[in-house]
Amino acid sequence: MRRYLILSVLVIAVSATFILWPKAANETDNGASDDGLAALIHGDATAVPAVKPAGHKQLKNLSPSATGAAPTEADIQALADRLLAAADPNAQDDGYQLGDDKRAELEQLRASRFATDESRLKFDSVGRVRAIYGKLELTTAEVASSASLAGAVGAMVEQHTTLFGLGEQGGVASTAATCAEDFCATKVKKTFYGLPAWDHELTVSSKGREVFAIAGDFTGVALGSPGQYTLDLAAAKQAIAAHFSVAVDEVGELPAAELGVAKLGTVDYYAFKLAEQSVAGVDYEIYFDAESGHFTSATPLVQHASASGLDLAGNTVSFDATPSGGSYVMVDSRFPAGQKTVVF
Repeated sequence: MRRYLILSVLVIAVSATFILWPKAANETDNGASDDGLAALIHGDATAVPAVKPAGHKQLKNLSPSATGAAPTEADIQALADRLLAAADPNAQDDGYQLGDDKRAELEQLRASRFATDESRLKFDSVGRVRAIYGKLELTTAEVASSASLAGAVGAMVEQHTTLFGLGEQGGVASTAATCAEDFCATKVKKTFYGLPAWDHELTVSSKGREVFAIAGDFTGVALGSPGQYTLDLAAAKQAIAAHFSVAVDEVGELPAAELGVAKLGTVDYYAFKLAEQSVAGVDYEIYFDAESGHFTSATPLVQHASASGLDLAGNTVSFDATPSGGSYVMVDSRFPAGQKTVVF
């Protein structure tokens, strides 16, 4: 009798496991929202509600194992596949299409890089392409080092001037690849008439020998050739003080002004940039219209803010975000000592 009782308990336990397991597995599979991941990749996420911390929740599939082992190749490949799958396959159905000239160069690029899948396009609200998703092959030599990768990406952009918005007067100023494991993000900075085009950068994302995303500004600079411009430093200092409502003596000594191409909304203009201008003890990046000399914009170089977003499991998490110039540092206080997160 006792044997039958024990056997009955085991049968019930096993049955309960099979009943509950599909639900648990389903929760794990569905926990990572593809919509959320796509929003993170495309950069068009809607505002995330403020987070009310109620204890820290461990990130799924990303935390170091109990033994502290590094992620395996299979883990990294699974993450890459998930990121690729999250790129909206219907993005080109936004009602916009590439122009014939850009489309022709995209097909040339795909043919030269042995693309086998269809390219997926993402457009902004006014119909300008801002991201291309799809696999493009790189050679073993091109990915041998970050320097060789940067060189290969730069050459690829220079060979397709219409697609990447260089036009007749544009060029590649510099390329720099940053890698974690075999994930790499290569930043491409452009020039126009030899001047830096600050808001026309591209980022080429790759894993191993495959480029899987190109994002940034694909439009050319909509300006004529630059004239001869000078910045009245005394007037500029007065304009800075007026903008910030401070006394002129609270505006630090003006650094050397750099002439280049900036954007105000969607409009290109020739601008003078003060890269590190101190105002009342705070450093800013400040722009002046080169033609009129008018103050146009200022961005604090360092600021601290609370932020929130979605992790790869679809959970909302909070963290400290620190913009510093053109770079952004994400601080997750839950992360184990000695570990790091790289954000491209």
